[in-house]
Amino acid sequence: MMPPIAPLPTPSPQSPYPSPPSSHTPIEDPHTSEAFSPLPPALSLALSFLDGIRRAFWRWFVRLRLGGMLIADRSARVVAYAIFGMSVALLCTLFVPLWLLLIGPLLLGTPHIVSDIRYLLIRPPKKVERWAVWGILLPLALMTALRIGMMGGLLFWPAAEIACGSAAILGAVATSRADLRLRMGLLVFLAVCSMWLIGRPWQTILALGHLHNLVAVGIWLWWSRGDGPWPRYAGVVVFYLGAIGLLASGWLEPLAASMGAYRDLSNGFELNGMVRLLAPGVEPVWGLRIVLIYTFAQSVHYSIWLRLVPNNHHFYARKGPSTFRRNIESLREDFGSLGLWLVILGCLAVPFIGLFQAVHTRNAYLTLIAFHGWLELAFIAHVLCNAARSSDPPPAASLPTPIKSA
Repeated sequence: MMPPIAPLPTPSPQSPYPSPPSSHTPIEDPHTSEAFSPLPPALSLALSFLDGIRRAFWRWFVRLRLGGMLIADRSARVVAYAIFGMSVALLCTLFVPLWLLLIGPLLLGTPHIVSDIRYLLIRPPKKVERWAVWGILLPLALMTALRIGMMGGLLFWPAAEIACGSAAILGAVATSRADLRLRMGLLVFLAVCSMWLIGRPWQTILALGHLHNLVAVGIWLWWSRGDGPWPRYAGVVVFYLGAIGLLASGWLEPLAASMGAYRDLSNGFELNGMVRLLAPGVEPVWGLRIVLIYTFAQSVHYSIWLRLVPNNHHFYARKGPSTFRRNIESLREDFGSLGLWLVILGCLAVPFIGLFQAVHTRNAYLTLIAFHGWLELAFIAHVLCNAARSSDPPPAASLPTPIKSA
């Protein structure tokens, strides 16, 4: 039997890499203080192989001046991750947009949903009360059930979906710690807005599909406050907006077209179909650009939840880079052993099925995860209400009564 794996020790100042552990002790969940069993040998071997590759890369990269700075400064490293991820997303959007639209959800979709739930509900920077979690999740579970019914041949009622999403936001506000009068006022206002959105269900679904990619950027920037100099994050925002501006300008479209970037795929995945879906009724030129902007923003959305948020100072306190083993052990701490295997199974099953039916698998995945945009909005509503509560001025302390002299 494989011996239990010891927790990874803190790196020494001379080297960013930990030395071998001196003893073997079971891994303990800091939330429950219950010892975990060691990882299965096959998984442990795979993690050791991946960590060996990562360690070799950092040992080479740390010889460079930039590498030395990034390995010692988490904030700079996260910003570098952001710029690199956005650069790759921009290049792929310009020259292989259909492949990015097809493969991105298959490979990264399920992991990003897991990260969404993990960092918004299971281990957010400030704890979300259990009744708030249920107030958000129950309407979204009903929404997902409606989507499953649609996949099974039942009639799809988009207004009911908007009602479920609105109910999740209302539940997030109602279960917040904000002042009662503030909550009542917000609930009335949001209920009126919900009725307006329910009357325009298809437009609401389309707008949410585009705008929820921006929501992740806002959440990450909000969580990054106080983690390094703000000009670094301002530079990321400028790069992000500049990339969107480049795609909107169409400046590189002739070059991309000459390289076959907009040619339909052999499996039936068509650019015109994506234009009709994401930009219905828009002129073809601007429809193409809207699809390209969506493709880029979706890829950045995945990068934020899978790379930037997990390395945020709220969730990862170490200065040096993490390891694959530590990431898996942290995932097990949050989801438990059974939950970890379900996560791994889901992350592998979607791309495996996609090998045989890529387009249908992608469409099924996107149908089932419609709830997560509403989840992000509900989380923001809950956090903002709690912030309004915490920003209330404390009651004035009573001054002592002066003692009169005789």
